[in-house]
Amino acid sequence: MNKDQAKDLFNKVLSAKRLRKGVSVINENEFADFYALLKERPELNDLFYKYSNKEEMLNPSQLLAFLQTEQKVINVNEKKAATFINKYEHSGAKPASFMSREGFQTFLLSEEMDIFNFQHRKVFQDMEQPLSFYYIASSHNTYLMADQIAGESSIEGYIRALKMGCRCVELDLWDGEDNEPIIYHGYTLTSKILLKDVLSNAIKTYSFATSEYPVILSLENHLSLDQQKILAKHLKTILGDMLYTQPIGELSNLPSPKSLKKKIIIKNKKLPPKSKEEETVSADSEDDDEGRPTEIVQDANADKPKALKKVGCPGRKKTKGTRVKLAQELSDLVNICTAVHFRSFDHAKKQGKWYEMSSLSEDKAYTLADSKLEKFVEYNRKQLIRIYPSGKRQDSSNYDPIPLWNVGSHMVALNYQTTGKYMMYNNAQFLTNGQCGYVLKPTFLVKGIYDSGMISSGVMFRQMFTIKVNEIISGQHLPRPDFENKGDIIDPYVIIKVRGHEVDERTFKTKVVQNNGFNPIWNEVFTFLIKVPQLAFVHFIVRDYSSTGRNEKLGEYCIQFENIQQGYRHVHLVDKYNRPIIPASIFVHVTIT
Repeated sequence: MNKDQAKDLFNKVLSAKRLRKGVSVINENEFADFYALLKERPELNDLFYKYSNKEEMLNPSQLLAFLQTEQKVINVNEKKAATFINKYEHSGAKPASFMSREGFQTFLLSEEMDIFNFQHRKVFQDMEQPLSFYYIASSHNTYLMADQIAGESSIEGYIRALKMGCRCVELDLWDGEDNEPIIYHGYTLTSKILLKDVLSNAIKTYSFATSEYPVILSLENHLSLDQQKILAKHLKTILGDMLYTQPIGELSNLPSPKSLKKKIIIKNKKLPPKSKEEETVSADSEDDDEGRPTEIVQDANADKPKALKKVGCPGRKKTKGTRVKLAQELSDLVNICTAVHFRSFDHAKKQGKWYEMSSLSEDKAYTLADSKLEKFVEYNRKQLIRIYPSGKRQDSSNYDPIPLWNVGSHMVALNYQTTGKYMMYNNAQFLTNGQCGYVLKPTFLVKGIYDSGMISSGVMFRQMFTIKVNEIISGQHLPRPDFENKGDIIDPYVIIKVRGHEVDERTFKTKVVQNNGFNPIWNEVFTFLIKVPQLAFVHFIVRDYSSTGRNEKLGEYCIQFENIQQGYRHVHLVDKYNRPIIPASIFVHVTIT
């Protein structure tokens, strides 16, 4: 809000001229009136009066009409409307079950009236399908707080990821002093943490703090045989009954998330049945450049800076056919997430087992998603797969998870320590279903005949959706960029991006509102057809226009299409760390037909 607008409001409430040091001042009552004028939302007042018959109060019947007609709320009655009044009205009208304009505004800013479907904040999906039917929230280099060369390794990385609902975390394991395995990014200058501390203070304590559904420990096992045995001992003694140890022979298919509640699953290589103690297994469980635990030769000076050049980071190549020893004690803890080297989809179809899973680099996965789309989808229906960032991403940057979710990839592992749009998409994907870390994949990715042509045309679906953002109506309390001077006033505009299947992707932009971050009004309409709603994300971005082209981001919000509520909704903005920017929001009107 610029100075002239503020001055006009000030003069409206000034009942008598008072000067203090030559400056006009207002009293306590006038300040209350001034604050009330600041909070006025003409766009909400119009909506309020439409249903109150231009009276100053809404009764339960009128509020019910608003909920059913505008908000498209089902399973609501007059009694429920009265409950909303009781919850959100704070004036003297509350005892008589009336809602004032202020109460109406509070109600529309509530979680129930948010653009995100309030009912999806709890687990509502079928959790009794095989694990391969779900997207699984997954972290890469979970222990790192920053880059992969000299960043800090910390238990906090695991705690943060688990509290965010992440269900697959990575343990990069190396031999440590005093026969104690350590976790760090091998052959780099990243700091080291003890495995037993991670298990005790993070995995055991926080695995089920946010979600009761299973956690997968993805082991990058660089350990000697002796320390593998220590690893197995720590897993059993520290995690105890949490550890999922049911033999594969007692199962015929991947279990469901529900059947695995509060269980921790180990992902690692496994010795063949009836193998001898300490038998060797193939080192080629990973696709190319993740981890290189299984290289035969370890540089004695690997902790020194010059070792970075000698060993090569990233992308240290291992010799094909390399075999390493695997401790029987560790192998016995591996069951439904047995790591195997990926050869081809045809090989997996002929010889792959339901309990085997592979890991692919983002580059390999993107190539397969482009060239063998149908086979990729078919593979993901039966076996689990984990995708991880390219080893070239030394800065712990992220890659785009959406093309890999589009083919049904389960564990698209991202660097949770790194902010940006790709983590924003990840947050949007896994906020639903109670943020439990498991999201049921679309039916066409798990059952029936998959035909990419029918999907892109929309023929496969009984109904395509036209989403009409009838209006991006207004904004409230938009923040200034950190770098701007205190006296600067922002010039905000909104970008809407649709991500998902390539046929649905598009971008829209509003006009720029000059000199108003307090309560800008846009009143612009955007309409777009969504052919594959199950894969679509809608990303709202608010920027500050700059003649220099900097156009700093002020806030954003991303939502998976199937979580969108129709009607007059607030989009509550978050910062780059996905933290709410209270009370910043944009007000939209959405219809889906």
